[in-house]
Amino acid sequence: MNPTRTAILDVFARMGASMQMLSLRSAQGEIIGDIAVKGAELKGGVIEGSEIPLVIDELPMLAALGPFTEAGIEIRDAAELRVKESDRIAALAENLRRMGATVEEFPDGLKVAGRTAGKLRGAVIEPRGDHRIAMAFAVAALGAEGPTTIRDAQCAGVSYPTFYEDLARVAE
Repeated sequence: MNPTRTAILDVFARMGASMQMLSLRSAQGEIIGDIAVKGAELKGGVIEGSEIPLVIDELPMLAALGPFTEAGIEIRDAAELRVKESDRIAALAENLRRMGATVEEFPDGLKVAGRTAGKLRGAVIEPRGDHRIAMAFAVAALGAEGPTTIRDAQCAGVSYPTFYEDLARVAE
């Protein structure tokens, strides 16, 4: 619950997520906590300006959630995503389109249409060796119709070696 890393919770709350803080404690000099999350219809929205640096690592996941929200997700002022492990904006747009999403790409972000644009379908995903892209599309695949294959899926191990095992456990 490091205050420099909790802006994603504010984004989710603004989008209508149902979250409840269960506990806070200190461990190894950090504040950690437990959060209970219930399924909720997310509204979507715009993420831009001063909020971008606070959620820069979570933007791929937020973009991949766009097709599951009411109004979609628009990300602006995030040109920095073009120079991460991959061009994350291009990778997100390409892979979302492969899954059938409606996507508009900008130099500094993208706009992903919400659920009224149609349901995602399984596809072959090219994460371009980028761990955050692989993980974002593994989550998006849970809500897609049909199978999804993520090439070079093991790249997620760079930041989260047990990601797929943990995802399978919580997706049950």
